[in-house]
This record gives sequence, C-alpha cells and structure tokens, in this order.
Amino acid sequence: MKKFFQSLILFFFLAGIVVPQTVTERVPGKVVKPHRTETAKLVLKPTTHRILPYNLTEGIVQRLRDKNLKAGKLDTTYHPKEITVDDSLRTTYTYDDSGNVAVAIIKIKANGIWFNYDRYTYTYNSKNMPLTELWEIFDNGAWVKFYRFTYTYDNMNNPLSQLSEAWKNNAWENYWKLTYTYDNSGNRLSDLYQEWTNGAWVDVDRITMTYDNSGNMLTYLYEKFENGAWMNNDRYTMTYDKNNNMLTYLAEQYQNGAWVNVERITMTYDNNNNMLTYLSEEWQNGAWVNTSRYTYTYDSKNNLASYLSEEWQNGAWVNYSRDKYTYDTTGKMLTDTWELWGDTSWVTYARNTDTYDTKGNLLKSLWELNDKGAWMNYNTLNYTYDINGNATHGEYLVWNNGAWAPAMTDITMYYNNGKSRLTIPQASVVDIQYTSSIAALTAEKSMVKQFSLSQNYPNPFNPTTTISYFLPRDTRVKLAIYDVLGTEVKVLENQDKTAGNYHVEFDASGMPTGVYFYRLEAGEFTAVKKLLLIK
Repeated sequence: MKKFFQSLILFFFLAGIVVPQTVTERVPGKVVKPHRTETAKLVLKPTTHRILPYNLTEGIVQRLRDKNLKAGKLDTTYHPKEITVDDSLRTTYTYDDSGNVAVAIIKIKANGIWFNYDRYTYTYNSKNMPLTELWEIFDNGAWVKFYRFTYTYDNMNNPLSQLSEAWKNNAWENYWKLTYTYDNSGNRLSDLYQEWTNGAWVDVDRITMTYDNSGNMLTYLYEKFENGAWMNNDRYTMTYDKNNNMLTYLAEQYQNGAWVNVERITMTYDNNNNMLTYLSEEWQNGAWVNTSRYTYTYDSKNNLASYLSEEWQNGAWVNYSRDKYTYDTTGKMLTDTWELWGDTSWVTYARNTDTYDTKGNLLKSLWELNDKGAWMNYNTLNYTYDINGNATHGEYLVWNNGAWAPAMTDITMYYNNGKSRLTIPQASVVDIQYTSSIAALTAEKSMVKQFSLSQNYPNPFNPTTTISYFLPRDTRVKLAIYDVLGTEVKVLENQDKTAGNYHVEFDASGMPTGVYFYRLEAGEFTAVKKLLLIK
C-alpha cells in the first residue's frame, strides 16, 4: 500500500494537482539526515512509473502562499555561474553563444585542494534543442566517458526518442530507450520503455494516455511487459470542471484479472480557482473510507490564510493541525503560526518569522518553539545579498545549548531580487557567484523581432530554474512543463501577454531527478527545450 500511495502522489504531481502537505512534514526546521556519500549524479534510467519519489507531498503551502515568485520582465537577469556547498562541493557552468549550457563541471575538495569529479557536455541543433549529453567522470588524471544521451524530435519539436548509452570496453553500448507518440494537438499518447538485453531491444513497460478537448488528461494506463505480453498494472481516471480544475481522481490496481479501487480524491475550488477542500478516501472491504481532509482559506488577495488538517477516526473527523499566515502588502509571508489540536482546543506549537531588506529580499527565516508561553529559538536561515539582489551567502543554524551552531538542511537561495531561486539539498553553508544572462541581454539590446525560447538557467538545476522567452507582439501564451513520459507536469503560464522579454521561474521541489521538457506556445510559434533536474 505504501508503494502504491507513493505512485498515487507521483501521478498527482504529474497531472498538475497540488497535494496537501502532511503534518509530519511540517515539523519546523526538520532536518533530513545527510546523505553525502557521493555527489548527486544524473539518473541512469528514465523517470518513469517505476522510479517513485518520496517527498512529492512537500511544499503545497509554499506553492499556495508564495505567490510573489511569478513571471516578470527583468532589465538584466543574473544566474549562478559557480556554486560552492560547505566548501567541499563546487559546480561551475559555461555557455555557448546562444546562452545554452555547454559544460557543467562538478568538483570536490579534499585536503584543501579542489579535484575534478564529474563533467557534463551538451550539444544542440539549430533550434537550440539538445541533441546529445555526454557524462564523464574524472579518473587517474583524465576525463573518462561514462554515459551518453541522444535525443530526436518531430517537426513540431516534440521529442520522439531518448537513447541512453554506457561506455564499455572503449565503445558505446545501448542501455535503455524511450519512444513517444502524439496526437494532432501535441498531447503525448504513449511511451514505450525498452532496455538493451543480449543484443536486442526488449520491451519493459508502457504508458498510454487519453485527453479531453482542453488537453486535460482523462486516463493514464501503466502496463508491464511480462512473459511476452502486456499486463495491466495501474490505472488512473480524472474529471475536471469548466475551468480545468481537477475535481475527482480515481486510482486502481489490476489484481487477479480485474481492476480494484485503491484511492479516491475529491477537490473543490472557489471562484478564483483556489482549492478549498481536498478529501482523500481509501477502498477498504468493498467501500470507500475517509482517511484525511484538508481545508484552505484565503485573504482578499488570494494569499493562503489558513490550512486545516483533519484525520478520520472512529467515524468522525478529528482536528490534527492548523497553520495561520500573515503577509506584507506585496504578498510576502511574514509569519506562519503552527498549532496542534489538544484534547479540546488548539495549542500553539511553533512559529516562523521572515524578515526582508528594503528590496524585499529574504534576510532571515526564524523558527521558534512555544515553551509554556515563552518563545525559544529553534533554527534559522540567514542570507547575504549583492547590490543586484542576488543571495551570495546562505547558512543554516540550529539553537544548541544556548548558542547557534551549523547544521544541515535544504537551503533555498534567492536571486534576481527574489524572482528566481534554487535549492541546495542538505547543506549548512552555500556561496554563489553570479553572471548576467548573455542570451537575455543580447535579446533585450537587439530587440530581435521574432519569437524565441531560451535555454533555461541553470541547467542542470535543483530545484529551481529560470525560463526566458521573447514575444515580438501581443499574443496568447502557454508555457508548460512535461516529464519524459509526456505528462504535463505544470502549466507555468496560460494567458494573454504583451510584447517583450519574460523570465519565468520553475520550481521542481518534490520532483524526482530526471529529464523534463518545457514547451512554449505563442500564436503560431511553438518551441520545446529540455531541462535536467539533478538532486
């Protein structure tokens, strides 16, 4: 059941549904035990139904209330060119003339000396679509080939295939392959995953999807190839309202020759398309049984005002936790007060207070615990910025024996005056050097009179990156993210836009390592580019 629920959460994220955050994940300053035995690397196999993330439920409250991080025009865009973590891990980037990432190099520090570790080299076609990725490791004083990825596309820039090869015995050997099909609207209909075995491609699994006229996914079928035949495994069915908000979601598993209910989600929304309620039910003994319920309220500016979590116990809903939020006039969160339900009333457990500089950049995020009415320090994130509003230094500290001490957690670094951000996993100190976006500056100075979609920066990224595009005239714009399965992960923009340069932040928090694509539709113009998320 646990594995299937993880699969359920994964599908919700792929379908663009914001999943409520569980109370156990709301412990202030919760630190995951560090896992630094090796540097994060590219996933060797595609992010398919088989590879399930464990933290996709995290971040809903951040997404609902942190609405200030939206697309906006920037005179100059800055991007990290060198990131140093705990003075032990460093990543540097170089770019081609079109602003695409050409080379990314990872170094580690030992005995005070920086050593090469991994190198990623990219090539692109004339449309700035990635053609190849070469992954090398540094061994015995030289770069050694390790893995290679090759991509093909149709005339609409939809990815047709993705090939992974491993370097063995001084030659490239096939490893795995993904093949895609589409309908006339560009919706991905099927994905076939194969592995190279005994000199031939062998089917492993397949995904088939259907859509309504608005492009909303209606069904998602996952099959495995076993004993020479395709076998049903999981099936998901969705319904939507007239505003394309998902109303219901049904998850089923194929057991003993029949589809069996597993989980059902029901959601409601207000007139502003804000989620109001989220009800989760499980199929038990032939009937649907309530499991959890989340209720949301909003202020007049559509900022999340409160978040209530309830559990179903002994035939009734029981309060579990509640968060209350306050904001400044620009929509930046000032406080988050977390309460737990006692025997008969709410008990304040902790609070988070954020402070900002005059430009709205986050300087400190402080968590405190309520100790019999007195607030006690718990943990803090502190930041330093350059004159351009880019965080150059970030540190995480915990209160220990009456003093602040370094500790490890995920540190989010903000830049471009808060319009962009990236999260460094499991770090105590992060230092970043920045460079301005050459491609963006060139476009702004020359005012090229044609549609264009730039390569995201940084790329690879974790977990945020910025996508830039240029509109020569006013038009309707849709910018969306897709995974390698062709599932629409998130719609970043879907509205009318005036002519000009735009820079949009994409936050992939909670998404698994892997290859993703972003697609821009603007009038008759369509372009697709690849993102690489590495955690």
